[in-house]
Amino acid sequence: MAVLAAATAGHHAGSSGCIWRGWAAPYTVASQTEAAQKSPCSLCVTIQARAPAARFPTPETTPVQVVEAMLGAMRADEPDLRGAFGLFSRARRNFFEDAARRDMREQRPSEARVHAAMTEVLDRDCPGLLGHRTAEVVGSLGDPAPEQGMLPKWLCYVAVTDGGARMRSKFVFSLTRQSDFDGGDPRDRDGFERCWLVWEVRPSESGGNAVVEAPEPVPT
Repeated sequence: MAVLAAATAGHHAGSSGCIWRGWAAPYTVASQTEAAQKSPCSLCVTIQARAPAARFPTPETTPVQVVEAMLGAMRADEPDLRGAFGLFSRARRNFFEDAARRDMREQRPSEARVHAAMTEVLDRDCPGLLGHRTAEVVGSLGDPAPEQGMLPKWLCYVAVTDGGARMRSKFVFSLTRQSDFDGGDPRDRDGFERCWLVWEVRPSESGGNAVVEAPEPVPT
């Protein structure tokens, strides 16, 4: 950040409306339109438009907010597969990655194959969810007494309509609060410690998802 301020110092001197004049503290992310309204300076607009987005979720993000974000990623004709994948729990993401491997020697399957594995599971187990037209979280419930040795759990009940016949379907999103990194699997050190993420999704009429039936244990 200090390098950026120094590099643009000469430019600031000639831009009376520059939003970076006297800049010293870390800046916040703004849209390009918002930046343009604050300053006529095209260089500053470009710099601010390229600012990294804030990480989501955070430990303060509620389970309902996580589910709403995932529903937004799954909506419409071209779902945001990367966004949806990133809101699944560590264990679920690992499962999709394992399913995408062509053999045990392949350590890092391509993102496209991982997303294809996720899509296959969702289309098979939760038809109508991926590519839905509208969605609403109709209820949520936390576990007041989680089983010892298991991650805290939260359930969200969702109703969606599809983009074709507009049939209404209901799903249950099970979320778990991720544990702190314990020095084990390096994939667990992902920056989402103590965050709520989606463990599984299943039709509300079903007794469970066929992919993983056991609850998610706390890493030991």
